[in-house]
Formats: sequence, C-alpha cells, structure tokens
Amino acid sequence: MPVVMKKFLRVIKPIAIVVVAVFIAILMVKSRPQLEARSVETPPPLVKVQSISLSTVEVTVTAHGNVTAKHRVELSARVTGTILWRSPAFETGAMVSAGAPLLKLDPTDYQLALAEGRQALASAKLSLADARALRQTARIEEASAAVDAAEARIDRAERDLANTEIKRRSTPS
Repeated sequence: MPVVMKKFLRVIKPIAIVVVAVFIAILMVKSRPQLEARSVETPPPLVKVQSISLSTVEVTVTAHGNVTAKHRVELSARVTGTILWRSPAFETGAMVSAGAPLLKLDPTDYQLALAEGRQALASAKLSLADARALRQTARIEEASAAVDAAEARIDRAERDLANTEIKRRSTPS
C-alpha cells in the first residue's frame, strides 16, 4: 500500500468510529419508551389530631437513685455481755420508735455486782455503827469512807444493770 493510502486510513478510522458511535446513540434515544407524566403526590403530614378533655390520668414514674436515711443511729453498748434477745424491728432500714428496746444483754454479772455492792454497803454500815458505838474516830472515818464507796459501787452496778437493755435514744444526734 502506498504511503498516502496509509495516511488516509489513519485519519478516516477514528472519524468512522465516532460517526458509528453517534448513529448508535441516536438509535438508542429514539427507540426508548416514552415516560408517562404523573402528578407528584405530597405525603400526608405525620401528625395526629385528637380532641382533648379534662380527665384524671395515673402517672407512673420510673427512676433510679440513692436513698439515704433521715436519721442515722449508731449503736454501742456501755456494758459487755452476751446478747440474749434481739428486737424483730432491729433490721437495716427499719423504722424504730424512740425508746424502743433493741437488744437485751445477759444481766447475770451485773445483778451479782449489785448484790455484792448491797452486801458491802450493809457491812460498811455495820462497821460504822460499831465504830460510833466505840467512839473510835479513825475507824469512824474509815467506815464512813467505806459506806460512801459501797454506795458508789451500788450506783454503778444499778447503772450497768440498766444498760443491759439497749434502746434507741429519744433524740437522734
């Protein structure tokens, strides 16, 4: 093939490809089906209309939180001993009225101390009476001090015996 012909084919091939492509595109556009014109419908609003009237409605609220007590009671015994009785109301979070007994401790040791104190008082009073009868000044002072000490032991024994019943105080601190 001559050179001129080769040049001519080089130019014509791309032009022929473009012409064929345009022809195919026109054919495709003309052969497509026609679209029907439709009206665009507006969707209804997402609102519900309701008549209102006055009525009673029960409201339930579910909430999470921490509950704290209005009063906090710290319990401590002034005497030691074995717990013999515990109040049924003595539970965590329970309502306990003022002055209500909560625990009872074994009073045996404190009853014995009270009896011993009374015996010591009687013995001291006898010694004092003896010393007065004999008019012994030194023994009178000693016996008088023994009477005072025995009365103090009785007071302490009575207080300890009363403390074997643990109660809620009347005024929270």
